[in-house]
Amino acid sequence: MGFAWDSAAIRLCSCFVQKVGLILGVFWAMGETRAQEEFFPEVDNLTPARALPFGSDSPVAAGDDQLALVSPVTFLQVVAGVEEVESPGAPGVELVGLTVDQQETLRSRLETFRGRPLTERDLLTLSEIIIRHYEDHDRPVVEVWIPPQAPESLESLVVRVEEGRVGSVQMRASSAFNEERLSRALFLSRGDLLKTSDLTAVTTWLSRNPFRQAEIFAAAGESHGEADLIIAFEEKRPWQLYAGYENSGTETTGEERFLLGGVWGNAFDRDHILAYQATLGANPGEFQAHGLSWEVPLHGRHEFFRLAASWARVVSESNTLLGPTEVEGGIWQVGVSYGRPVAGPSWQGELSAGLEFKRSDTFLTFGDLAGLDSDTPVEVVQARLEFQARRERGPEEQWEREGRMALVVSPGGLSRRNGGEDFAAYREGADQTYFYLRGQGQASRAWGDWTLALRGEAQLASGALLPGEQLGIGGLRTVRGYREREYLADHGWWGSVELRSPAWRSHWREHELAAQGLLFLDQSWAWREGEDRESFLSLGLGARAQWHGANLRADLGFPLLEGDGPRAHLGLVWRW
Repeated sequence: MGFAWDSAAIRLCSCFVQKVGLILGVFWAMGETRAQEEFFPEVDNLTPARALPFGSDSPVAAGDDQLALVSPVTFLQVVAGVEEVESPGAPGVELVGLTVDQQETLRSRLETFRGRPLTERDLLTLSEIIIRHYEDHDRPVVEVWIPPQAPESLESLVVRVEEGRVGSVQMRASSAFNEERLSRALFLSRGDLLKTSDLTAVTTWLSRNPFRQAEIFAAAGESHGEADLIIAFEEKRPWQLYAGYENSGTETTGEERFLLGGVWGNAFDRDHILAYQATLGANPGEFQAHGLSWEVPLHGRHEFFRLAASWARVVSESNTLLGPTEVEGGIWQVGVSYGRPVAGPSWQGELSAGLEFKRSDTFLTFGDLAGLDSDTPVEVVQARLEFQARRERGPEEQWEREGRMALVVSPGGLSRRNGGEDFAAYREGADQTYFYLRGQGQASRAWGDWTLALRGEAQLASGALLPGEQLGIGGLRTVRGYREREYLADHGWWGSVELRSPAWRSHWREHELAAQGLLFLDQSWAWREGEDRESFLSLGLGARAQWHGANLRADLGFPLLEGDGPRAHLGLVWRW
């Protein structure tokens, strides 16, 4: 490849996209971080939590700003949860019984109300400041009022605060899931302080299942300051099947890929998520792969256990020093992980840690001919720490972002075929002791009816890796216009910029038909340990269409740095 720039315009474009791609890969750290050819079914566990039924962005009521209702005060007292309060002390602002965080910040904001007459508008603003402070610090429900003041305290003002607490907690009947098991996730108890983080944790956890979304409704409780909570569900049929086609295979195993799989969202009536996918070549006897994932939720702890396994077999004819030779081999792997969801005010994600074991006697599925002369398999044993997150577009957030970051570490020597000689047989310089950091991200933003979409991935490794751990460059999901996994890199990044047209919509056979065109610019800058950097750059156009359960993607990429000419990338999936 090298740096054979075609023109100054391409050079300028490349420099720009290098910066975009590096930002995407390193700072956003989003998306799928596993090797592109591990054949696992995909399950979306990051369903956005519904908004809580508390809080308001309404402006403060105007109120009368002419007539003073309170004479200038030197002592302002804000009281919560205390019936009797001491007489005013030294001039200032005193907070009594409040449990909210950052009270010094609240006190300093209330200082502005001392030393001057207070009108109706001032009192409403004072109450609003207290309410907003609670909302901004994890407390969505609070009531503020000004009780009758003691006649002898003309220069003081007492403000009462009722901090919201949990009343009764109920769950509406579920038609598709085991209610008794789901109820274990409700750790809210009567009398607990109402906290946004606690409520979000419950809805986020119960919405992890892709066939169910939880929402909280609230009503005034029996006691003053209490809120009765009802958890309701928007449910789908708890299973889905799909079939599809992609030309996303490697040159060594054939480009044709036929997919058949399904997801069972309430496996064994235990709320387990069981997913399977078969990936077949044009001739299943020459290539086939099977992947399985099984997630077990621990509702009482808001944590999960996940098992993933895959197996692939390939028969291919390759050219060796002895001439054309039929090569047969396979790879299988199993991984276990343990994790928990994490969430913030406007995003949700999960953090997990696990172990992986892989055994392979060929890397043809990854597009690499390494180890064809080896008659023994190699084993990979490694630990993985992974974080993924999603942030939805909102009133104050114009970008929608999601993705993952993973740290993979292998100490080496943990199994019979996990030594230095085993690794060297498949790649010179590869060591059984290594680590790598991989992140991938995507973001999108709408401008009117047009959409700008960005994607990228980056990897940094400690040294030479086996093909199964390298970053694959080229193909349907990375740099279009090049062959699938045309280049395998230890370090590097790729980035993509897409401009999507307004969607065209119509109806066909009682279902909506939607289509959208796009232009894209893809680039990669990557290298193998000890070798020169390689660059890839392409321009192209594509289309996306959706009808009923069918989703079509079609892209045509034109490589600008060498390459074999224009290449089409197709994908069609039907879900039912």
